[in-house]
Amino acid sequence: ILNIPGIILLIGVCCFTGLVLYGNYAKCDPVLNKNETNLINYNQLLPYFVLDKFNDIKFVPGLFLSSIFCASLSSVSSALNSMSACIWRDYLCYFACFRRFDDTQSSKLTKLIVLICGAICTALSFLISLIGSNLIQISNTINGALQAPIIGIFFLSCLYPYTNIYGLFCGALSGFGMGFWLSLGSFLKKPKYPKLPLSVDGCSASLTTTISTMTTTTTRIVDESIFYDVRLSGGEATNLSGFEKIYSISYLWLSPIGVATTILIGILVSLIVDRIKRKMNPEYKPLEVND
Repeated sequence: ILNIPGIILLIGVCCFTGLVLYGNYAKCDPVLNKNETNLINYNQLLPYFVLDKFNDIKFVPGLFLSSIFCASLSSVSSALNSMSACIWRDYLCYFACFRRFDDTQSSKLTKLIVLICGAICTALSFLISLIGSNLIQISNTINGALQAPIIGIFFLSCLYPYTNIYGLFCGALSGFGMGFWLSLGSFLKKPKYPKLPLSVDGCSASLTTTISTMTTTTTRIVDESIFYDVRLSGGEATNLSGFEKIYSISYLWLSPIGVATTILIGILVSLIVDRIKRKMNPEYKPLEVND
């Protein structure tokens, strides 16, 4: 609960940063003008903004870069250490050959696991850079599919004390399946929905590349360096049909949908199993809260 105000403040500052970026580059988009700026995707926009606006102040670019590294490395290092400890304790210790390791050997092995996991994460970062999509969207999509069942199990255990293991398992599996289906469908289909208009009309006249001026009915959008037009009708994209309407759900809704699915399926399966056990054994009593 104490963490909630800090998260709200953090997300609010990030949203305000996005508004500042759009306000500065809506008429001269550095990604559309990549022949002049060498930017290939929007993940590079914030560092470009810092270098563009604060390059004359000597310490600001370095302070920004050091802050990014400190924030990322502190989170990554703790995550890699936790991952190594979980792999060692939950998996490798089941084998007799590893259980005979003393503290020195265990420490060396966990450090080796950290090195391997770090190499895998670094390789994945290069892979994600080739996708060209928003890093926050990729992260929240993956977390929405993987973490939603865990949160759903937590709420099931707290709010519905009569939930049994069958309900928890089926609910978690359903929540994971729902999140995985929506995220995979969104990744494969890539539905085209409206974004805020961008142009290069406000750039200098020396540009060698010109892009036609946008009208109120057609928005020129860049997505992974590919241009396409989306006709706007009442603020919605008219090119969505069938499952594309489902796959176009914002990635921010993946976690709530997964949690709701886990809770709903968990309650239903628990009630069904409870009813079946009552029919098979009339003396059956569900677990009491104070037990």
